[in-house]
Amino acid sequence: MQKVNLNNKKLCFVTFQFKTGGVERIFTAIANNLDCEIALLTVTNKYDSMVENIPSSVEIIPIHKNWWLRFLWHINTYIPILPFLLILLSEIIYLRLNKKWKHYTFVNFSDTISSLAVSCFGGGKKKRYSWLHYNPKTINQSRFAAFYKIIYRKMDKIVCICHEQKKIMQEVIPGLKEENLTVIYNIMDYDKILALKDVPIDYKKKYILMIARFDFRSKDFYTLVDAYHNLDESLKNSHQLLLIGDGPDLDTVQDYVKMHNELDNIIFVGKEDNPYKWISKAETLVLSSRTEGLPTVLLEALICGTPAISTLCETGVKEILNNGKCGMLVPIGDADSMSRALTRMLTDNELRYNFITKGYIQAQQFHPNQILPKIKQLFEI
Repeated sequence: MQKVNLNNKKLCFVTFQFKTGGVERIFTAIANNLDCEIALLTVTNKYDSMVENIPSSVEIIPIHKNWWLRFLWHINTYIPILPFLLILLSEIIYLRLNKKWKHYTFVNFSDTISSLAVSCFGGGKKKRYSWLHYNPKTINQSRFAAFYKIIYRKMDKIVCICHEQKKIMQEVIPGLKEENLTVIYNIMDYDKILALKDVPIDYKKKYILMIARFDFRSKDFYTLVDAYHNLDESLKNSHQLLLIGDGPDLDTVQDYVKMHNELDNIIFVGKEDNPYKWISKAETLVLSSRTEGLPTVLLEALICGTPAISTLCETGVKEILNNGKCGMLVPIGDADSMSRALTRMLTDNELRYNFITKGYIQAQQFHPNQILPKIKQLFEI
């Protein structure tokens, strides 16, 4: 597919870190489809193998090569907060004094106050953008809620990734100008997904799949483990539950699975750079979350032809699954409902075929052909 030319625009995307996840895959898809100068700045300078997927045309800003920032990060390990504030101030000053970055439009691409501050104050006089990837209700739960609201009001454009998210953002931060808010669905890298989904895997058993960061702030692994534990033994004997991902709460989830005596049936795969090969071969994909932005993994399931089950969480899930017409929706934290949904999805072939067919059609809304013209219009304003 031909890239969209942004007429010599220069964009700098700011993230907190760049580790395997949905937001990182969305950035890569955007970078692969735009013809312009793109730079990437991570506030913490933390990367994993996902960095290998960044197009070679993207310039990674080597801001943390400065000795004083390395020194501050070292101190921050022992005395949090104060050194981190100095780090943010140093990064902002570095960007403002470096003539090169003055010509870039800065785009916050993370949900942290640090990336938001750097993108707002480090970008000089150019327009400032922020791309939301989370439920705005979490702003009010942050100790920095007041700062979030001040900075968001300074943004020239706030990109919401679904209509539900935009509505909540307007409720959380009253007074945001309607013209400063826009809705652009996440772009999916169709060519890459279709090319990688048929890669073989060394796994012969049927399985249920969840791919997520092990982080209880948004994910709900306990409900899924309970739901699987409650399945009929015949279904558990024929279908394992695979959990792909990494994160701070991995050990806690493993202990919970051990407590249920399900270590033989619930398998921890670890991080996976090619999730599509696992999604395409799953009997069903499950998203068990308390809150979301626009969950990339659900869209990937629809594209791969895998029927999905999701908790009815805010935001984005209802729009992706078309209010349950393209996948099953269950209440948050309801293990019995999820267990019944799993049973039906694994035993009702007609239902599965219906979801697969309608889901693939639904996923066309997220094709680059649909999204790129909106991104072009966004940055040409």
